[in-house]
Amino acid sequence: IFTNHSNQDIWESFTEINSGYSWIGSMTCDLGDRFNTETAFVNVSALHSEINENATKLNRFDDGVSAALILTQGAAALVTEVTGGIGGDRGSAAGLNLQPSVFLSDQLQLALRYQISGSKEEFGLSPQRRYEEPAGLPAGDLYQAGYLGLNYYLARHQCKLMAGIEYATMGGEDVWTASTMFRFYFGPDGRGPFPISQTLHGAGHEFLKDD
Repeated sequence: IFTNHSNQDIWESFTEINSGYSWIGSMTCDLGDRFNTETAFVNVSALHSEINENATKLNRFDDGVSAALILTQGAAALVTEVTGGIGGDRGSAAGLNLQPSVFLSDQLQLALRYQISGSKEEFGLSPQRRYEEPAGLPAGDLYQAGYLGLNYYLARHQCKLMAGIEYATMGGEDVWTASTMFRFYFGPDGRGPFPISQTLHGAGHEFLKDD
């Protein structure tokens, strides 16, 4: 459960500022060998937000839903995710995310991504604020993007280097962006949130295995 207001005083955000509340629920199910792959998981998430004029976050949609299928086979993995936002001042929107990846070696992973999303309103979709908006991508009602990147694992999923290039189009404009990242993960499972980060490249490789 979250307050819909950002403030330096967290207690004040919860108790004194009437910004409404949001809740998020998520469930993951192990599908076993139903897809004839080594692992198969499905994750379903839902968001409901009580938006009012004081809300400064979680204020884009009244409700949100997502469903993801995560498959792994040997060194390869595939994430297929469908998302939807319902209600809000700029109308509803839906999107599809396809993300295949493969380990080229024990530590080097190739990652690809294709995204497409659409909205009911003409300017219902906004570009990413950190990368695409400064590059000149405008708002619109149809968004498509493709990403190509490499991940180098220094210490399992807890520490890795990432670099990639992405092409995006929306509102009649095209932009290219490039990024390099140094990412930490300190979750309860250091090998990663899903088996996508635990796949191995070939038999006998020890990367991401427990001692």
